[in-house]
Amino acid sequence: MILKKQKIKFFFSLIVVLSVLFGNSPQKAQDLMPPEDLSLGASVFVFRKSKTNPQSKSTSRKYFLRNSSSRASESRRRYNKNIAAGYSRKSAKNNSTLTAKNQAQRRNAAAARNKLSDTLTAKADALLENKETDKAIETYKNALKNNPQNQNAKLGLSDAYIVKGDETLAASSSDEAKLLYQEAVKADASNYAAYAKLAQVFEALKLNDDALANYEKALKINPAATELFVPTANLYYQKENYSSAESYLTKAEASSAENAETVFLRGLLHYKRNENEKALAAFNKTLNLDSNFIEAYLYQAEIYERLNKDKEALAAYRKTVEVAPQSTEAWFDLGVANYNRGNYAEAETAYKKVVELDAQHADAHANLASVYRQLEKYPEANSEYKIAAEHIKDDPDLYSEWGFCLGKVDEWDKAIARLQTAKDLSPDSIDYTNLGWGYYNAGQKDIQEEKKEEGHAKLTQGKEVLQKAVELNPQFDAAHLNLGVTYTGLGEYQSAVETLTKANNLHQNWVIGVNELGVAYRKLNNLSEAINQFLKVINLDDKFALGFFNLGEAQNKLGRKKEAKKTLNRLKQLNPGLAKRLDDAIEGRIIDETKQQIRKRLPKLPF
Repeated sequence: MILKKQKIKFFFSLIVVLSVLFGNSPQKAQDLMPPEDLSLGASVFVFRKSKTNPQSKSTSRKYFLRNSSSRASESRRRYNKNIAAGYSRKSAKNNSTLTAKNQAQRRNAAAARNKLSDTLTAKADALLENKETDKAIETYKNALKNNPQNQNAKLGLSDAYIVKGDETLAASSSDEAKLLYQEAVKADASNYAAYAKLAQVFEALKLNDDALANYEKALKINPAATELFVPTANLYYQKENYSSAESYLTKAEASSAENAETVFLRGLLHYKRNENEKALAAFNKTLNLDSNFIEAYLYQAEIYERLNKDKEALAAYRKTVEVAPQSTEAWFDLGVANYNRGNYAEAETAYKKVVELDAQHADAHANLASVYRQLEKYPEANSEYKIAAEHIKDDPDLYSEWGFCLGKVDEWDKAIARLQTAKDLSPDSIDYTNLGWGYYNAGQKDIQEEKKEEGHAKLTQGKEVLQKAVELNPQFDAAHLNLGVTYTGLGEYQSAVETLTKANNLHQNWVIGVNELGVAYRKLNNLSEAINQFLKVINLDDKFALGFFNLGEAQNKLGRKKEAKKTLNRLKQLNPGLAKRLDDAIEGRIIDETKQQIRKRLPKLPF
């Protein structure tokens, strides 16, 4: 609704929400909002998509598993079990060969170094088993200094680097762990577990191509590593290579007992093929296997949305935040679901929870701003847009909506700055039209505050950008309307009539457009034509009070006082405030603007 300001006598703008169409066809206005007070002109704002454009769900849900999850931890335990088995294997692998070499070369110096290397390797094995990982690594390195060909030391060093990488991953960052796993690969290029660990780290760093390459290296070395089938299938799914994802998933299903991971991924493949009932069955089965599998709830909810089962969808979203109250993704999607259903209070609660958990969540701040815009909490909306804009620099919609909300709190200079940014990011007719809307209203405010030069300058700037809007899209009705009312504000009444006529030709029976054309004719002193336009206005909308006011005023000026009084009687039923003004005009109780200005300049007599 329209922002009321007691200190400002007239209402500046009528906001008209326009739905954006593409191509060369006219872009039609929707959701007309009637004025609450006499206007000097009604400019329109254009939402680039629509005022209630649906918000989008979290993009991260295209991923299947996350390394931070308990499921990834279970995979690491599987790798560690295989590594532990490798210790005894490597010890048995080369002892007989090395013993034979030692017996053959016992008397030379190389034999002594080899023996020392074997001793150090055995000591390092014991240290590693005793979880003294750093000492084990140094001891393996010393063993290799004495005998670079010591295969047991190479295998042991590779495993020790994996153990150290696991310890580092648990205590600090993935980047440090990555370096250790890479050292494990250098020490033993045949250690499939090192590649698997490295793949997990690359996943955590969102380097999915590197992760996939390392999973496939691990499987090439050890095709029996069945625990790698699901994460490999998952990465192919993320790359939208669904045939490869299907291949690895089939291997996973054939090689192990049914589990939540494989069932969920099967559900995702059904989901991508729009096999909704099969997908829903898979997600339901996933939740039977693992009731804490939050991704399954989220996709379950989305399937319900596809099936137009709103009640079930919202229940699934709410269940997600119950299961995972610290999940920003779950709260975010609950916010989107409520916003898109018009449940703005519930959406506000959900988004506020997201930013409480993650103060830097730019999308949540942007969506929360839209919620406040819908709730007409414009100061709160502006605060959230400001935070979002610290991270989102390239979204013209954000800056356009922010400019709209700044205008609603009468901060027109700031509104112009944001609309200018939107125009720079997307220099199309819509953004030029909105920038013209900002200049028009800023100019009207200056004029009403008796800063006429500043106001005239802003109206002139508005005219220039609106002429550009019309040039970019000659079929855009809103651009013509805003340009027409700007011409009226500048006193260029003939241009106003021509431009507003064009706007009304593009948008038939547009109440606000016909009304503004009537105003332009009245300013041009063509009262008969003005009356014709205002009669058309009230025929189109018999509750449009401003149309009745304008009609009565024009009838009175043309000397049709009897008709003006009939119009006044109808206006009294619609808007007593406007009716009082019209009555004053008919009865001659209004001092014209020239006399008002003279009176203001007269000195007051002292008493």
